[in-house]
Amino acid sequence: MTEPHDIVIVGGGSAGCVLAARLSADPNRRVLLIEGGPGYPPDAYPADLTAGSFASIEPYRSWGFASVPGRTGHGITAHAGRVLGGGSAINGGISRRARPNDFERWVEHGLPDWSFEQVVGTFKSLENTEDGVDRWHGRSGPWPVRHSQPEELAAPIRAFLDATAQAGYALVRDFNDPEQAGGYGGEPKNLVDGYRQNTAMVYLTEAVRARPNLTIQCDATVDRIGFEGNRATTVRLIDGQSIWGKEIILSAGVYGSPAVLLRSGIGPAHHLDACGIEVVADLPVGEALRDQPMYVLHYVLKPDPGAGSDDGSGVLWIASSKAADGELDLQLSISVQPDLDADGAPIRALSVWATVVAPRSAGTVRLKSADPRVTPRIDYALLSDESDRRRLHELALIARDIMAREPIASLVVDDDLRGPGASPDELDIAIRIGLTTFLHGTSTVPMGGDDDPAAVVDGWGRVKGVRGLRVVDASIFPEAVSVPVNLTTIMVAERVAEAMLTQARAENA
Repeated sequence: MTEPHDIVIVGGGSAGCVLAARLSADPNRRVLLIEGGPGYPPDAYPADLTAGSFASIEPYRSWGFASVPGRTGHGITAHAGRVLGGGSAINGGISRRARPNDFERWVEHGLPDWSFEQVVGTFKSLENTEDGVDRWHGRSGPWPVRHSQPEELAAPIRAFLDATAQAGYALVRDFNDPEQAGGYGGEPKNLVDGYRQNTAMVYLTEAVRARPNLTIQCDATVDRIGFEGNRATTVRLIDGQSIWGKEIILSAGVYGSPAVLLRSGIGPAHHLDACGIEVVADLPVGEALRDQPMYVLHYVLKPDPGAGSDDGSGVLWIASSKAADGELDLQLSISVQPDLDADGAPIRALSVWATVVAPRSAGTVRLKSADPRVTPRIDYALLSDESDRRRLHELALIARDIMAREPIASLVVDDDLRGPGASPDELDIAIRIGLTTFLHGTSTVPMGGDDDPAAVVDGWGRVKGVRGLRVVDASIFPEAVSVPVNLTTIMVAERVAEAMLTQARAENA
């Protein structure tokens, strides 16, 4: 056994790096951050992890999670970053805030501290941007946000957005303005001079890493949490090491956090019994997985479709015909990707990512085995709610309509679903075959009030029924948010850290 740390954080991703930086700012607390993957100095991340577009996800930088075939008939890779910086080091680099409507649904779970009015100040304080109006945006926070405009994007993306305008949609200059309605524009990204920034670079700076009260332990895989009675006391690694902690925070992600909880005896009693695991707390861990169902349309571009940076991306964010009041539930993301033709020659392709960003379907995360080396069983249950299937079909039709318009139509030489006359059945078959997710999983360890039967943690991440254990990452979102999850995850970690520091100051006063 090692000497106990005041706080042990499991997982150095989007939330864990924020927590380690903020909580170690109190010199009286000894903080340990454990990450299962490699770590890099802030200014020495490999080039493929600082690319302005999607990162190259090498097998050793991902946990190897994949879903069961389920309703789709095929498994789906569930990428989760295995590197210091986590998902923020391998994702698409989008920094878009969740909307007021998203947080209204959080409040309905008995979480009055998570209304938009409560969180917008944190979004602003963590932000570093030159865009937008001062009322909504921060100028000196740690997290860089650069909101690209259509005129700065690659020619094919500009052509798509021009065709979107021809279809009657409005231009949006600032997708992080909470008063904006749906429309099209360039995506806000956490890029600086074309280089992706992640939380390990931005929050765990050299100065932060030099703090004598902060230890970062990489390449260390966690098995489970050990308890004395109902109090969490140790983090047990797969190599047999036990690490004492006065308070333990799981930030292992939407799949990792529930898996550690389940192996530790926290979860549905019937599932734990079947796995031969002693029950510490009977809670609905892993019972409400949400992810955004997506179908990608590919279009091969002419040999010289025009200049412009391929790092940026465009988006059309709108309400479906079935959307709730104030909801933007459909999204088309547009990017230019390098590809190879049938002869192996390099080409450029336009990818149109059609996504239902406010899914109703809910899946599960369960254990296949109590062995931490065995990945969990992930069932997305995509499109199990009929409204998700109808809305994705509606969005695919919108994408095809836009692609048939000028000026984008003239830049395309081939596509993967021929002709505007393709039947609804053909489109549904194509969607089912190509169905995947936007890799924005949430809600496997949802937070909620005392009367919420689906809740595993309270409004500040404390696991119900035990002491000394929190979960802070996207797994605690009580509902999916209608945007990429990274920026909201950072905001949640900032707020929980501030609440913990405030409590500590009050106790020490």
